[in-house]
Amino acid sequence: MSRGRGVPVDCVLVVAGLKGAGKTTLLNRLARGPIPPALSNLVPPTVGQWPQVAARDAESWLRHMAESRRARRRPLQISLHYDLTRVSEFGAQDPALDILRLAKRIVVINVRPSAERLIAQYRRRESQKIVRLAARAAASADAQSASDVVASLSRRDWHISAYRFPGHVDEVHDRWSRIVAEVAADADLSIIDVRLD
Repeated sequence: MSRGRGVPVDCVLVVAGLKGAGKTTLLNRLARGPIPPALSNLVPPTVGQWPQVAARDAESWLRHMAESRRARRRPLQISLHYDLTRVSEFGAQDPALDILRLAKRIVVINVRPSAERLIAQYRRRESQKIVRLAARAAASADAQSASDVVASLSRRDWHISAYRFPGHVDEVHDRWSRIVAEVAADADLSIIDVRLD
């Protein structure tokens, strides 16, 4: 989708990071307020009230906004929860990035914890998910539920191995930076890295 097609977007806040980096935590903090001082000059004070859209839902959200654009009388602003594992899958052709192509202003917050913290957070989050899936499988005696548990364990192990691989995390972030520069070439772009150790 090129800029100028679809619904124009006034401002997009992109919170980007790998699985388990803390994207949801940051978005929830912005929603509760107040805005952290390091971000207050980059995003409007109303950012916590903007709709939050996960990258996997971006295409349907854009279609919905295009269909209802006549009803909109105010600028469209959105927070995009972007999982950097999509960079390997889609690259610059990721349909979720169409939101950026339509935006006049883009603020990207890259959440970059240390590899150790990333692994610990991801492991904790996925362990909770696996416990829920296992409980559902036990309650239903459903083969698909048991298969979901095995798939989650496999994905967890793959991500942890990738996070431990020397240079992998930096490589993903470098590729993401190049993609953002390409996709947001016509927009007013601000980027901030939030490093968590």
